[in-house]
Amino acid sequence: MNLRGIRVRTFFWGFCLLFFRLWPPLPPSSGSDTGLFTISIFSLSIRSGSATPFIAFRCLFSTFSGLARPRPPFRKLSYSATLLKHLMFGKGRGAADGEYKACSGSNFSEQTFVFSAASSSSLAPAAGLGSAADTLLSDFFCSLSSMFETTKERVVGKRGILGKLLPVLCLKSIMAKSKFEYVRSFETDDTCLRNCYIVVRLDGRNFHRFSEQHAFTKPNDDRALGLMTRSARSVMEELEDIVIAYGQSDEFSFVFKRSSTWFKRRASKLMTHVASQFSSSYVFYWKEFFGEQPLLCPPSFDGRVVLYPSNRNLRDYLCWRQADCHINNLYNTVFWALIQKGGLTTAQADDRLKGTLASDKNEILFSEFDINYNNESAVHRKGTSLVWEKKDETVTKHMKLPNVEEKEVRVTRSRRRVEALHCDLIGEQFWEEHPDILEEEETC
Repeated sequence: MNLRGIRVRTFFWGFCLLFFRLWPPLPPSSGSDTGLFTISIFSLSIRSGSATPFIAFRCLFSTFSGLARPRPPFRKLSYSATLLKHLMFGKGRGAADGEYKACSGSNFSEQTFVFSAASSSSLAPAAGLGSAADTLLSDFFCSLSSMFETTKERVVGKRGILGKLLPVLCLKSIMAKSKFEYVRSFETDDTCLRNCYIVVRLDGRNFHRFSEQHAFTKPNDDRALGLMTRSARSVMEELEDIVIAYGQSDEFSFVFKRSSTWFKRRASKLMTHVASQFSSSYVFYWKEFFGEQPLLCPPSFDGRVVLYPSNRNLRDYLCWRQADCHINNLYNTVFWALIQKGGLTTAQADDRLKGTLASDKNEILFSEFDINYNNESAVHRKGTSLVWEKKDETVTKHMKLPNVEEKEVRVTRSRRRVEALHCDLIGEQFWEEHPDILEEEETC
């Protein structure tokens, strides 16, 4: 059964149980409708594999022990329960009408209940709960609402919140129905596989042109890198299930822990939330890094979601991104040195570096420009890793006790904060110092 079906059944059984606990007892003579409601619930419980048939036994016991409820509300509720049974298991509304008339000798007009377009036809078992169960819930909430109106003093006096909540739920259920709701069936399920790390990677779109328009310093602009890191920090502070983020140049990767349930693990929700939070933060914090330089055009980032099932897979992914950072930065460092210090054009510098290896590029830097690449800033060579770390902070509080003068007290407390590191991810040292990033893997 899908998640929607489980949610609908949970609400249904919860309100059933609530009804039996709150409604006052009446003589056994009023129990015919209770018996029908019991049979309907018990049938639903057995046929749908429910774990709550005890509700049916509770109701059946009430029927024979004189604890039956009033007839009018139970006629509506028994009809709703009967209708749900037939809609779920393929007989449709007509069969429900016939069974109810046969058992109770009563009938209700269509205006008494709320039905969707789908409820007038037969629904196969393969259709699941869907609109059929939604229709039942509309009837069920309406029945409860009218039932509570007759006992307003009792409900409002002892459990007033229920008297206010149920009519709202009823109204919401009614208003949500329309003949156009079938279009929801075209939505695809994009729930991420469980027990996998969820990685959302963002890349700047057309950032070559963006950097030229805003005159970024070549080969690396520390203002732009700082703004990227600040935007990523904002995302981590908003989504605390992110255990590590890694960024370099115009990209950032965010790793959600393997047991995360944010947005029910829907890939589209995770990706769009991360992308929108990052983009808006980039604009929001622009002046903090670029001062009075205006933002000439809106930045945009594309994203993708990738799942990694094991700790080794995740580590290899982060190592891959850091190795890519090293390769790109080494090339850019030599490329712009040839242009800015060597006087070459961009085309000439590109031709000069074709077919060269890392050792060749290091030799060009050292022999021609006296630059040791290993002495370059770590943020450029290794990128930026954002992790959660506990930091002790001391604050001063003013305390005033009875008959004592106010005094200052220094209090030390530990808080989790996002820290930026520029270190090697390929070796073992980083992972030994941050063992909480990777979750323990289950062994068979």
